Amino acid sequence: MVEAWLRIQVDLTAGDGRTLVPSPGRLMVVPPSATLDQFGLAVDIAFGRWDTMRDRTFTRQTSGRPTQRRRDRHLSPDLVLAETLSVGERFTYVFDSDRCWTHDCRVEALLDPEDTVGLSPIPVPLVGWGTVPDQDGRVSREVPLPATQLPPADRFAVRAAAAKSVDALLEEIADKDLSLVLQQVGTVLMRAYRANKPLRKRLTSPLERLRTSLQQRNWTGDEILASEIGALLTRTERRGRTLAVDFEELVDVMRNAGDEPGGYLHLDTGEAIHAFLRHGSRYWGDPAEEGEDQAEDDDLWLYIDHDSDSEWQDMADFTALAGEHETILSVAIRGRGAFRRFKDTVHDLGLADQWYAFSDERAWGRARSVLHDQGIRAV
Repeated sequence: MVEAWLRIQVDLTAGDGRTLVPSPGRLMVVPPSATLDQFGLAVDIAFGRWDTMRDRTFTRQTSGRPTQRRRDRHLSPDLVLAETLSVGERFTYVFDSDRCWTHDCRVEALLDPEDTVGLSPIPVPLVGWGTVPDQDGRVSREVPLPATQLPPADRFAVRAAAAKSVDALLEEIADKDLSLVLQQVGTVLMRAYRANKPLRKRLTSPLERLRTSLQQRNWTGDEILASEIGALLTRTERRGRTLAVDFEELVDVMRNAGDEPGGYLHLDTGEAIHAFLRHGSRYWGDPAEEGEDQAEDDDLWLYIDHDSDSEWQDMADFTALAGEHETILSVAIRGRGAFRRFKDTVHDLGLADQWYAFSDERAWGRARSVLHDQGIRAV
């Protein structure tokens, strides 16, 4: 057996149908006895993958004459890496044939035996770089919130105040940090502006400040609401079908992840119902209502799907903002059962209130974006 430790640079160049530029990478140290399969497992762990039971393939990169096409040669996972490849050679490692996470691997050097004393007898990473998508193609990105010393506004108190009066609403949001209720406050302020002509002067300044905050934050749906506020204040006519929508109701429907996920929005009334209720009415409703009237009514129901990818991204973005708790939350969102495990963890860490406020605000923005994509302006 060749008693040589190898240093191998691994660049994740592609996967999930896209090329990764710039490529994230890892510098691996590989002991003399390590097989290609053991090397692949170590790379998977170094890139943060949790389901390491997916298939792995290895090919040696060979270059022929300039007039010939390069033909890579398949390598058995059982081969000992140090006995198979030499310094300067390249090989390709592909993890998960469905998503084809492709790694360009180059044997950079043999290590001095003195430099390997005390190293683990398994392949390990020395250093890493770049933004790494998880094995399902998702990337956790930091979403900064405005820095403020003001106390945070309570979303439930805001909604309760809005139901009382404009004065109660303005008092509730005065001198408060609105960063996690911008969508919700914007919705109720715009409705108050439309319904109370004598109070429009008082509402103009809060709406203008809110519009600026939405543009600065720029989450999903923020630019849409900011544009709506601008059009309202300048009396600019906007295209699209107006519809009075209960956002709390719509968000609840969009979060439905059951056997019949999502739900339906009625394009005349703005009513939102869970999918199983709409489907169930076909069987439990009055047969006399079927026929032409039923077909006409069907055309008025817009299906709104459940978006689990966006909900997972909410967890990832919240994790990136969690400071000292980021590490434990980043573990909680990996693998099967991530949603339940994450919720249990935020409760254990005392972060439940912050998480639900964050999640609600993101959901309101997504709901507004879904409506906008359908040509609907929520009023």
